Amino acid sequence: PQTVVGIITLGITLFLVVSVNPVLKKRFVADVSSIELPIEVSGWNGANIRIAIWKCSTDAFKNSVIFGYGIGDQGVNREKCYQAYSFYGVFGTDLNSHNQFLEYGLIGGLVLILLFIFQIGYSIKVALNSRSILHLSFLILFVVTCCGESLLEQHKGIIFFSYFNSLFLFMPRVIENKL
Repeated sequence: PQTVVGIITLGITLFLVVSVNPVLKKRFVADVSSIELPIEVSGWNGANIRIAIWKCSTDAFKNSVIFGYGIGDQGVNREKCYQAYSFYGVFGTDLNSHNQFLEYGLIGGLVLILLFIFQIGYSIKVALNSRSILHLSFLILFVVTCCGESLLEQHKGIIFFSYFNSLFLFMPRVIENKL
C-alpha cells in the first residue's frame, strides 16, 4: 500500500511538473508528438533527430553485425547516412548513436554488445543477491539511460559508471569482512 501511494504521488508530481513547466512541456509533449523526419533544418527537434540517428546507426550496424567496425571507424558509415538528412552540418557531423547498445554494436558488433549485457547482468545478479535496492535502482536507471544516450563514450560517463558500480559491487564484501 505504501509503495502504491508513493508511485501514484510520483506520477502525479511528474505530470504536474511537465504540464506547468513550458520547457519540459515542449520536450515531452510537442517534440515527441512530431516524430516525422523533416526536410527543413528548422523542423528538427530532440526526438526526431534521435530517430534519424538511430536509423543511421542501425543501418550501419546491419553491414557489420558480428565484429563491428572497430574503435574510431564506427562514425564513418553513420556520416554517409547523415548526409541524407538536412540536419547534417547544422548539428555537426560527429554525432554518436545516442544509444550505448547501438554504439557498442558499431564498435564491436554482437560480441561487444553481449559482453556489455553480460557485465550488466552480472551486476544485476549481485544486486539481487545482496538485496541492494540502491544498486539495482542505479543499474536500472543506467540501462534505461543507455537506451537514449551513449553514456560510455565520454570519460565522465566511464568514470561515473565504473566508480559507482564498483562501489556497489564490493560494498557487501567490505561490510561482511568489516574492513
